[in-house]
Amino acid sequence: MKRFRCLVKTAFIALLCAGAQLTLLAQKGNVKSASGSSLLSEQEQEANSAMFVDAVKERLCENYELAEEKLHRVILADSQHAAAHYELAVLMVLKGEVKEALLQVNRAAKLDPDNQWYQVMMGDLYNQTLQFDKSVPVWKRLSENFPENLEYLNNYAFALLQQHKLKEAVAVYDRMQQQIGPDEELVEAKKNIYLYLNKVEQAAQEIIHLSECYPNDPKYLVEVADIYRTNGKMKKAVPYLEAACRLDSNNPQVLTSLYDYYVQKEQEEQAYRLLKKIFASPDVPLEPKRKVMANYFLRFLQENKQNDKYGDQLSQLIVILLETHPKEASLWAQQSDILVAKGKYGEAITALEHSLSLDSSVYKVWQAYLQLLVHEGRDETCDEAERAKSLFPMQPYPYVASGWCLWKQQDYWEAAEELERALRLIPEDGDLEMRFQTYGLLSTVYEALGEKELFEKATKEFERCTEMLYPKSGKREKIKTKQPEPEWKE
Repeated sequence: MKRFRCLVKTAFIALLCAGAQLTLLAQKGNVKSASGSSLLSEQEQEANSAMFVDAVKERLCENYELAEEKLHRVILADSQHAAAHYELAVLMVLKGEVKEALLQVNRAAKLDPDNQWYQVMMGDLYNQTLQFDKSVPVWKRLSENFPENLEYLNNYAFALLQQHKLKEAVAVYDRMQQQIGPDEELVEAKKNIYLYLNKVEQAAQEIIHLSECYPNDPKYLVEVADIYRTNGKMKKAVPYLEAACRLDSNNPQVLTSLYDYYVQKEQEEQAYRLLKKIFASPDVPLEPKRKVMANYFLRFLQENKQNDKYGDQLSQLIVILLETHPKEASLWAQQSDILVAKGKYGEAITALEHSLSLDSSVYKVWQAYLQLLVHEGRDETCDEAERAKSLFPMQPYPYVASGWCLWKQQDYWEAAEELERALRLIPEDGDLEMRFQTYGLLSTVYEALGEKELFEKATKEFERCTEMLYPKSGKREKIKTKQPEPEWKE
């Protein structure tokens, strides 16, 4: 198979072999001793050169053992054959024997110190083996001999960074930048070095220079602002954020950063103006918007709902969110919470209906919906309670709502059965408010039935829940019937 691949590559190999012969001729003293005297006769030199070319051909054909054998024979005949040592190093790399490769390329470089490719391979191998103290002088020499070669400069800077010689690395990046002009990767590398050295101004200046080259691109202004902001210099960040905002008034990163600043400075009007833009941006993730809404809602509740400003802002923000994310069921449920807090129960029911039309799998939304239907005495409560029971047969509130419907229809025994089932589904350490409501309704149902013992038992539990929920107020809320007082109460 290897021989077949070798035949396929014949033309390519012929060219490489010719190149190998040229490499031989380019070696300094490849057939001379250290003193400069010839070691081989002309005929021996030709035979050794032919052997070297054969070795290169075998290596290209992936016949590595044969190639290695021929290279060793070349070196045995002429220990100062630099090209043979180099080719042996290449072969060792292919075989994964990096230590031996380094040994051979070092020998080649010593025999021919002016050969660029020997130095490059040596520098690469030193980098690969993390011997950066040895690779630094190699890349330094190459970058001085070939100052326009950006790859050599980049490797030199990399080796310096690994040696923690940061200032020297910046100087090399400067040399690269002089050749290619403003380059984002170079600037980013220099910026990161300056930030590591805690030189915030120098880091910012690097990006400022880049922004001056691209005055219509806001991302560099944002990056400058981010450098200042993350290093506790928010005051310096603001002008760059505002400049970026003038270029792109809907940039979510700019809006968010400015919003954070105005909140920190308690400049509420400016913060709220930006917040509306943030909420209207589909590029800003929904989760941080939810958190902001939760904070506004909390402040609204803390003000005891007396502060119309927070209530109006809440209403505006949720409307913007719903316009931006109309298919997000949870937002319609969140709108219902705001409407309930403002006493707009009918509108809250409509919002929950919209939420359930988008996603009917969330029990808490169903519970809130049924509670509002019961609160408002809606006729559709019975049908909706049955739907909820079929979806969540092991959740209590659908049975509470169903019990309320049956009580309203004066089907008291069926109502009591539903309510008792609900109580069995409420954990002992579960929803105390729901137990309170359920026992209140159940005591009313048993009162209507004239079941004295059951009435007293339900009332006792209702009062116990009352004391736990309202220990000072003594609040007692039961659904009252219009039925006449039972005889046993007289």
